[in-house]
Amino acid sequence: VGCALPITMSQTNSPLASSPLTPKTPTSNSSFGEHFKQLSSSPSKPVKPTSPFAGRTVSVVGDLSVDEQAYLYGQTRRFKDAVMNGHNVDGFRINDQDVGIYLVFMLPSTQTKNSFLSAAQFHKTKVNDFNCASSSFNKKESITDTVKMLCGYSVKQSIFVIRSQSEGACTWLQDAMRTYAHQMELPDPAFIN
Repeated sequence: VGCALPITMSQTNSPLASSPLTPKTPTSNSSFGEHFKQLSSSPSKPVKPTSPFAGRTVSVVGDLSVDEQAYLYGQTRRFKDAVMNGHNVDGFRINDQDVGIYLVFMLPSTQTKNSFLSAAQFHKTKVNDFNCASSSFNKKESITDTVKMLCGYSVKQSIFVIRSQSEGACTWLQDAMRTYAHQMELPDPAFIN
């Protein structure tokens, strides 16, 4: 279940609880601390649950600052404790069928794919295990066109888990899809390598 945590983690009492309709978050890792303070330090009005990870692409661990990594490790520890002690873990779920998680594995990997599939199902979102072997890729459709089509299936956030032989595919797709998402008035899709 930890596979999807970098983008979607939340906790009921956390000011960083996930929300698919999250406002634009800073793209710079250095501004994570400022964003966290902004989310958690407004006593005069309630803080809307959100996550600074929504809409973010993670291609390599270096895409996350040390503070973000520490936060995620802490959330993972809290999640594991809740599971081990039989506590309610709903606060860690996205729990929204208007959010789509798409598994696009262009390279075979049973264990990794099943880990991400299990994580996606845990979150109670719409899950699509895109079958590359029998897909439009066989008709020479580009991955960009495929991702555009899949983005249209989600009313809210689209999260793509990509396994590709092309290094930098997730970063490239993030850049290519940002313009498309804005033209179509969709949230920026997130990509996990």
